[in-house]
Amino acid sequence: MAKRTLGEPLREEDKRKINKASLKRLIGVFRFMLPHKWLFIAGLVCLALSSGTVLSFPYLAGQLLDLASGKPVPYFTTINQVAVALMAILLIQSFFSFMRVYTFSVTSERTLADLRHGVFQKIIWLPLSFFDNRRIGELMSRITSDVGTLQDTFTVTLAELLRQSLTLIIGVGIIFFLAPQLTVLCCLHFLYWSFLRWYSENTFVNFQRKRRINWLRQMWW
Repeated sequence: MAKRTLGEPLREEDKRKINKASLKRLIGVFRFMLPHKWLFIAGLVCLALSSGTVLSFPYLAGQLLDLASGKPVPYFTTINQVAVALMAILLIQSFFSFMRVYTFSVTSERTLADLRHGVFQKIIWLPLSFFDNRRIGELMSRITSDVGTLQDTFTVTLAELLRQSLTLIIGVGIIFFLAPQLTVLCCLHFLYWSFLRWYSENTFVNFQRKRRINWLRQMWW
């Protein structure tokens, strides 16, 4: 069986279903992150602040357009003040984004180093009968390639999951504070189309299953 290179998408036969057991094994990997939890928490704080500054940019852009059209806005009297605030927001957001990427990268590298050390310690204390049934290349792949695939999980996937979740929660909260009726209407619209898509997919799948069963009955009986 050929090994998958780093960055190559998974094949269909390599994919595993997400269930309770797989999630439990995944959570077990995060115990290697506990010695570096404070650095990870600092990255989460930078992630929250970065998401907050990104959400404030459209608000300030709206204030800029209101001032340009002659409407009075709170906290600002001229367009130059809003422009300076926008530049400050961009600088603050870039700083927090850099710190988020730096802290998450350092945490992931240290976590992977501890994980590789734990895998190596586990392998060298296994009985000799285990090595009789395993090839050297397969064992080395467990330490290098298989552990290396978790790097994207710690650096990119986890960070993007948290960032998108915070953006959704904070964004919905801000929109609900500014326009509650519009927020309720958008949420109802989203729920309606989600339910319609779920119902259509289930109806189509059931129709295809019944059609396949009828075709098999006609073929064999």
